[in-house]
Amino acid sequence: MGEGGFAGPGVVGLGVVLAAWLAVFLAASRLSGWRALAAVYSSSGAALGERYRMRSARVGRCPYNGAITFGAGPAGLSMSMPWPFRFEHPPVFLPWSELTVASGRIGPFEVVRLVPEQRPGSAIAVPRRLGEKLVAASAGAARASAGGPATLSQTDPPP
Repeated sequence: MGEGGFAGPGVVGLGVVLAAWLAVFLAASRLSGWRALAAVYSSSGAALGERYRMRSARVGRCPYNGAITFGAGPAGLSMSMPWPFRFEHPPVFLPWSELTVASGRIGPFEVVRLVPEQRPGSAIAVPRRLGEKLVAASAGAARASAGGPATLSQTDPPP
C-alpha cells in the first residue's frame, strides 16, 4: 500500500477489471436465461455421456462462442462453463423429457434448437452438426417439436 493506505493505481486497475469481468458474466447470465435454467435444472456439474468441449451456442438471446461444454446421453443434456467463466453460470442438466428439439436458422446458419419446457425463453441453439450429435446421444429420448422421438430426418427443414 502506498502512503495513507492508498492501494495504488495497479491494484485499483486490477479491481476495476475484475469488477467489469464479473459484471459482464452477471449480465450474460441474466439476459441469456442461464440463471433461470439453473434454478429449475440444476446439476452437480459432471458432463454425462459424450462430451463436447469449448462449443458455441446461443442461450436465449446471448451467444456463447467456444465457451460451453456439453454432455449428452440417454438421460439428458448437461451444459457447463469452464471455471474462469462460471460466475453466475452454474452447471445445468436438462432431461430429454423436458426438451423439445427443432431445427431452425440464425441468419445464414442452420441450427438445432433445444427448447426447455419450463423455460422456453432460454432455448439453446447449437450448430446443426453438434445438434445432430447431441440428439443421436439421446438414444431416441429426444422429442421433436411435432412430438415423438427426434430423429435427424424429423429435424431437417423441408427442401
